Amino acid sequence: MPFPSLVCGVIETTINQLLTLDASATQRMAPLVNKAFKLTLKEYQQPLFFFFSAQRVEIFNKYEGELDVELTLGLSALAKLQDNGAITQLIKSEQLIIVGDIKLLQQFAELLTDLDIDWPDQLAPYTGDVLAYHSANLITKTASKLKSVATATHRQCGEYLIEELALAPSQLEFIHLSDQIDDVAQQVAQLESRIAQLRS
Repeated sequence: MPFPSLVCGVIETTINQLLTLDASATQRMAPLVNKAFKLTLKEYQQPLFFFFSAQRVEIFNKYEGELDVELTLGLSALAKLQDNGAITQLIKSEQLIIVGDIKLLQQFAELLTDLDIDWPDQLAPYTGDVLAYHSANLITKTASKLKSVATATHRQCGEYLIEELALAPSQLEFIHLSDQIDDVAQQVAQLESRIAQLRS
């Protein structure tokens, strides 16, 4: 069952409202104009389709046109998309599956995560300049603190799973295993080539 139209509408309205508050958003969105993305969250297995027009993002629960990027990922991987190194790691660990242009995906992630909104200026008509300034500072500090706590918690959980419970491989073990798999694949290819030569 697809996401209800109401959910698509709420997400679309929220994203477009935030984009209108960022003076540089239209310029940063330019490379994405007339591009279509399909996003499937593993937790729901129901896709959302994003289409970028010159001024706004449109979101659908069904889309019949050609897609430029298709990605499948979990909610926990969404925040890591703007980090090039993280994307490579997410792909290797199969937390992120991409079909299409990775550069477009990174531009999409940056568009949403690098919003430059002057919150004091937005709040001032409702609260006054002084209160708007202090409220914006408090929001920024709180968001930064929550991000730090989330990062530390994520790291500690990862270390616990790797070091204490040995349920997940370390990054070094993962790289070593990947190298071994590459070596085996190369040896199999060489063996297939030799067998083909012997048969001919």
